[in-house]
Amino acid sequence: MTVEQEILNNLGHQQRETLLEPLREQLAAHFVLLQSKKRLGIKDKELDIGLSLSYSLYQWISEITFSAIY
Repeated sequence: MTVEQEILNNLGHQQRETLLEPLREQLAAHFVLLQSKKRLGIKDKELDIGLSLSYSLYQWISEITFSAIY
């Protein structure tokens, strides 16, 4: 287990949420922005990678925000 995981495990749910919610919100906003560009018909490999990465990070942050890490 990494130091970061140990720290998050020792935090309560409310503390994890307070710590990680701003990052989650930024990732959601970034994902929406990239989706908007895609809907405008912009075709770009980096855009596709950005969409995938921001969505994956959002899911991961959500998981560790709302559950313990083991």
